[in-house]
Amino acid sequence: MALIGWTALVLSCLYFLAAALVRWGMSRSRTGATGRTLKTRVSVVIAARDEEERLPAALASLKKQTYPTDLWDVTVVDDRSRDRTAAIVRETAQSWPQLRLVRVRECPPNLGGKQHALAVGIESTSGDLILMTDADCILPAAWVEDMVSAFAPDVGIVAGLATFRPSRSLWVRLQQADLAHLMGAAWGFIGLGMPFSAIGNNLAVRRATYDEIGGYRALGFTVAEDCALVQRLSRTGPWKVAMAPASATVITEASRDFGAFLRQRVRWASGVRWVRWWQRGILALVLAHRFLMAISVPLFGFGLLEWTFVLGAWLAWVAGDTLIIAPVARAVRVPSLRRMTPFVVVWEAIYQPVVGTIVTFSPRKVGWRDRDTE
Repeated sequence: MALIGWTALVLSCLYFLAAALVRWGMSRSRTGATGRTLKTRVSVVIAARDEEERLPAALASLKKQTYPTDLWDVTVVDDRSRDRTAAIVRETAQSWPQLRLVRVRECPPNLGGKQHALAVGIESTSGDLILMTDADCILPAAWVEDMVSAFAPDVGIVAGLATFRPSRSLWVRLQQADLAHLMGAAWGFIGLGMPFSAIGNNLAVRRATYDEIGGYRALGFTVAEDCALVQRLSRTGPWKVAMAPASATVITEASRDFGAFLRQRVRWASGVRWVRWWQRGILALVLAHRFLMAISVPLFGFGLLEWTFVLGAWLAWVAGDTLIIAPVARAVRVPSLRRMTPFVVVWEAIYQPVVGTIVTFSPRKVGWRDRDTE
């Protein structure tokens, strides 16, 4: 058992050093205005499925954008909805000429549902920059302007941050801190010039870049289209990935229950097939660390592991996650998230081994909105 203890401690220390490197990457990541003037044509694309409850608020926030009205438009792709999603778009468009509806009747088997909807939506637009968000997101008034400002001449994709509405619910705050950790890691690797992924509800791509890499249709089936797009770009041409200003942070919805949360994380984790071999190695080490940390507590409880190993390993883990969560907490203006770090590491020790096992051994493909199962 001493070997398990030493391994857990060593992996936690390595994790802390890696977190420090990621934190450094966050500090050097290019964010904010590039001096770009507001003359760029922009198309916003939203893929929506059964979103009649949340779509009106998203459209209302988009309607308040500060970007020049003659330079941008919004396309909502209704992906086989069974509710009033399409009707809401039509009704809103009557007083908002910039808004248009595209309907998807079926999805080809070689593409994921949201992936196909986004591809159809993008192909129907003409903007030089394509901004993507979700139907359950609330966007700050300067969102379009801030995303455009981050496009330096060599930038092909701009990734933004997301957080949840303020809540006293421990369940929501736990998810919020966990999301901050995941986004912080993505932010840090972008700053290091080794992008892993980005969050799809706050993402922008240059049309020239999108066309050059073949767009979503060239990726093959995926429900992790954001990760796949970032990975394809990082391997093609001179284009770089940049971070949007913190002021471009969007507000999204937390998962209502553990089942929805688990499906979401499995969907995100399925993007592992797109990352490079050395990135898979990093993820494998992280997963091994989570497994060891998960079993260290019961082993200590049964007297099979020295408390020094357990305490040292957990403290190193908490310190590492704090380094990553703290900058995101400041950026999204929820500083209290830093205090959630000890709870987050316990939560990650519970759910991440489960997600890793499902993604590794389950032959079933994960769907979008619980309707693409294969």
